[in-house]
Amino acid sequence: KFESLFIDKAPITAADVRPLMTPVQPVTDEWTAYLDYLHHSNSLVERVYQLDKQHAFDDTGTPEGKQFAAERLAAGASELRDLIVSAWIESAKPVPERHSTESH
Repeated sequence: KFESLFIDKAPITAADVRPLMTPVQPVTDEWTAYLDYLHHSNSLVERVYQLDKQHAFDDTGTPEGKQFAAERLAAGASELRDLIVSAWIESAKPVPERHSTESH
């Protein structure tokens, strides 16, 4: 319900999410950053069930449900933005020359 029906109905706007986003943090190790993001998200599963039991995601939700959803949208948007910014920064760096191990 949280990731589908509720998000479709909840009146959450960019104005709700934007102030919750983190400052830009370029990523040097994409894999580790992504795994950290997933582990943190996974740590909130119990909270999702607690909120669901409190009907926080029914219809357009409760203030607590909306806040939780806005926080998770901000976290996802921040993560994606940081990965995109990092890819853009890395794309400007010269590609190292490849040296063949074959003899000529």
